[in-house]
Amino acid sequence: MDGTRSMPIWAAGDPVPDWCFLRYDFAAGPGPVTRATLAITASSTRPALQYVYRAHLNGTVLGVGPTRPLGDESRYDTYDLTGLLRPGPNTVGAVLYTTDDHRCQAMITIEYADGTVDRFGSGPDWQAVSAADAYPEAGSIGTAVFAAPVENLDARSYPHGFDSPGFAADWPAAAVRDPFAGLEPSPVPPVARHEEPPVQVLVREPDRLVLDFGRTWAGGALIRARATAGDRIELRFGEVLDPTADRLAVRHELSTGNVYRDVWTLTDGDQELATWGLRVFRYLEVRILDGTPDLTEVLAAAYRSPYDPEAAAFSSSEPDLDRVWRLSAETIEALNLNLYVDSWTRERLPYEADAYLQQRAHLCLDRDPALARYSVDFTLAHRTWPTEWPLFGLLAVHDLWWTTGDETQVRAQYHRLPDLLPLRWIDPGTGLIRKPSDGGAAGDLDRGGFDRDLVDWPPSERDGYLFGEVNTVINALGYRCFRAAADLARAVGEPADADRYTAVADRLRDAIERHLFDPDRQAYADGLDAEGRRLDHHAIHAQAFPLWAGAVPADRVDAIVGDLAGRGMACSVYAAAFLLEGLFEQAAAAVALPLITAPGRRSWRHMLDLGAGATMEAWDVEFKPNLSHSHPWAASPAFLLPQGLFGLRPLEPGYRSFAIRPQPGPLDHAEVRLPVPAGTIAAAVRRSGDRHDLLLQVPPDCTGRLSLPARSTPELELELDGTAVRLRPDGRWLTADSPLEPGEHRVRWTSPDLR
Repeated sequence: MDGTRSMPIWAAGDPVPDWCFLRYDFAAGPGPVTRATLAITASSTRPALQYVYRAHLNGTVLGVGPTRPLGDESRYDTYDLTGLLRPGPNTVGAVLYTTDDHRCQAMITIEYADGTVDRFGSGPDWQAVSAADAYPEAGSIGTAVFAAPVENLDARSYPHGFDSPGFAADWPAAAVRDPFAGLEPSPVPPVARHEEPPVQVLVREPDRLVLDFGRTWAGGALIRARATAGDRIELRFGEVLDPTADRLAVRHELSTGNVYRDVWTLTDGDQELATWGLRVFRYLEVRILDGTPDLTEVLAAAYRSPYDPEAAAFSSSEPDLDRVWRLSAETIEALNLNLYVDSWTRERLPYEADAYLQQRAHLCLDRDPALARYSVDFTLAHRTWPTEWPLFGLLAVHDLWWTTGDETQVRAQYHRLPDLLPLRWIDPGTGLIRKPSDGGAAGDLDRGGFDRDLVDWPPSERDGYLFGEVNTVINALGYRCFRAAADLARAVGEPADADRYTAVADRLRDAIERHLFDPDRQAYADGLDAEGRRLDHHAIHAQAFPLWAGAVPADRVDAIVGDLAGRGMACSVYAAAFLLEGLFEQAAAAVALPLITAPGRRSWRHMLDLGAGATMEAWDVEFKPNLSHSHPWAASPAFLLPQGLFGLRPLEPGYRSFAIRPQPGPLDHAEVRLPVPAGTIAAAVRRSGDRHDLLLQVPPDCTGRLSLPARSTPELELELDGTAVRLRPDGRWLTADSPLEPGEHRVRWTSPDLR
C-alpha cells in the first residue's frame, strides 16, 4: 500500500470512539478491469488480541484483519476485488473496533485493460462515524489476558446499507490520524467469513432455539430476521451443553472464564445481523426476550484462513480412527486464522511448542506454508518462558524447511540459532545440559520465571516426574535440536557451525546414555540431582522424549518400547504427540496406534465421547478443570497418521525423497492423501489374512523409499509392480535398494508379523 496516496483515518471524537463505521463511494470506469484490489490495515490488535477491521464491498463482507505485527510495523491485507466491482458506483465500508491507537488506512487500486489506473486512498474525503450507539459498552468476553467487547448490538442504530451505493445518510468526514511508522504487506492470506449452517436443531420452542453446528467454529452468529423495532434476542455461545441446567441449554460461561452472552435489539422489517468479534463455539442458544421476531435463518459466521478440504484425506477400517483424524483436520480448518495461537478462547497468544505442533498438523492437511512461516517468525520474535519453548522454535524452522524445501526462512532466522540453543547450560565435565539450582534456572515451571522446565502441562500429567539440575527431557530435546541446528548450518553454508553442533549433539547423546540410563531399571531416570546422582524415578516422559529425539541406542530401543507399552497414555495431550511419534518411528505402531482410540479418559476418542467440536487441551476436565475445546496444537493425529502409520516422511527437503513405512497393524485397510510441494502422495494398504497390498502414488520430481518393519524377519521378499524385490536390513526396518520413481506403484507382501 502506497502510504503517500492514503492516510490513516477514524471517526472524530473526544475521546476517540472505540467503535467506528467507515465508508467511501467510488466509481469504476466502464472499460474492462484487469485487476482491482483493496489494501487495508488498522490498529491496534493488541488489546483484544484479534482483528480490528471487518471490510465490506457493495454489501458483501470481504474479511477481517490485520494480522498481528512482528514488531512496530503495521501489516496490511490485500483483497482481490476484480470479480466484485461493478461498472459505475461502488462502496467500500468497514466496521472497526479497538481500545487503543484508533487508526485505519486503505487503498483501492483499479487497473484497466488500456493501462490506466485509478487509485482511491483513505483520507478526509472518506466518511466515518462513531458506532457507539450500535455497540453500547457492555463489558468484555475476555479473560485476564485480553479484553474483547460484549456485543449488545442495537440494530436500530446500525446503519444498514452503509457499505452499498446509494446510502442516504449524511456522514461527516473522517478524521485524519497520525501516519503509520511502517507499512508492510501481510504474508498471510486474509481471513474470510463463511456462512455455516447448523447440523441439528436440538431445541425449537416459541421463545428459544438451541443449535448444534456439529463442530467448533471461531466467529459468531449471522441471523436473518423479520422483526419490529425493540424486539430483543439473547445469544449464548458455548463449546459444550450445560450439564447443570434443568433443561437442555448451552454453557455460555466457559470454564476458561470467558462469558459468551450478547443481547441484540432488532429493528423494523427484514434485517441481517452478524457478530463482529470472535467467540469459539459449537453450540448456539437464541432466546427471545421481547417481542415476536421471526428468525428466518440462523447460521454461524465463521472466520478462517483459506483452506483446501480436498488436499488431504484419511480413512480406514476403524471408524473411531477416522473420527479422530476428522476431528483433528476440522480443528485446523476452523481455528487457523491469521496467526497460530494456543487457543482463541482463554489466551489468544502464540507459544513456540504449540506453533510447532500446529504447524506439523497444518502442513499435513494443506500445502500453503505462509501461515506457518509467519507464525514461526512471530514466536521467534516473542519468546515465551519455559526452557523447552525456544528449542521448539528452532525445530519449527527446521521442519518447515524440511517440509517445503524453501530455505528462505532458514537464512533469515539463522542468526537467532545461538540464542535458541541451550549452549550456556552445557556442562563441560559431563556434556549434559545442566542448570544449577543456585542460578535460579533449575526446577519446574510452577516456581515461576523464565527458563523453568515444563516437561508437561498441567503438572498433574507429569507422571510423578522429579526435577533435578539435569533433566532428561531437556537433554533429549536438546540433542534433537543440536542435530537440527547442524542441518540448518549446512543448509546456509556454515560447515564450521555444523561440525560444532554435531560434536555437541554426539557428546550429549553419549552422556544421556552414560549418566541417565538406569541399568537396574532398564529405563531412563528423570534426571540427576545436584551431586550428579540419578534420581530414583523413571517417568514416562523420561522414556518417550529420548525415543522421539533419536537418542536411544539401537540395542536399547526394545527395552524402552517395552517399558512404554505397559504405561498407556500417562501424559498430557501435548506430550502424547512425542510419545506416539517416537513409537511410530521405531516401528512400534502396535503400541502407538491403539493409544489414539483407547477406551477410558486418555485418548482422542474420549474427546469425541465428550462431544468436543475441536481438539481439547487436556484429556478430561478431571485433569484440567479450566480446559477448553479449542486447541489446534492438540490435533497431532493429523500428522501422526500419515507420517506415523504410513511413515510418509521427507528424507530430503521438500519431499524430493521421502520414506514410505506402512505399519497397518490390525487394520484391514487404510488410505491417506498427503499434500507436498510437488503434488500429492497417495497410499492405500489392504490386508487379507497375511497378505498385504499397497497402492502408492509418487508425485512428479519425487522418489519414495519403501521400508517395512523388520520385526524378527532378517529379510523379506515382496512383489513390486510385478517384480520380486528383496528388502534389506536397515535398523528396525527392511528397506528396498532402489527408490520408487514418480507414478503409480503396486506392492504385495506376505508377513504374519505385520498383523
